[in-house]
Amino acid sequence: MIAEEMREYYKQIAASKGFDVQKFEGNTPGIIVPVTLHEFNRPGIIELAKQALVVYNGNNNTKFEYDCLVKANSKLVAGRIYYITFEAFLAIYVQPFVLEYGKKPWT
Repeated sequence: MIAEEMREYYKQIAASKGFDVQKFEGNTPGIIVPVTLHEFNRPGIIELAKQALVVYNGNNNTKFEYDCLVKANSKLVAGRIYYITFEAFLAIYVQPFVLEYGKKPWT
């Protein structure tokens, strides 16, 4: 990435905490990039989102239920950190609620 792209990248990271970052050209190691969702990785990312929701519910005494996957970003480090955006709802409500929660599994 050139210097101007790096400034834009860090601006996006600061604004979204890693959940909304565009793909930049080049192979810069250790940056957060959008995940292309397909039939092979979608089930695993959905499972991570559901696990994150269990943790969120336990920490916040809530009962959100997973609805659908919106998008995911990831960062390759000594494992992979996922920034997953998904929709969830409270069982007593019908309207979806978008919850962004970073899940950091080691793969």
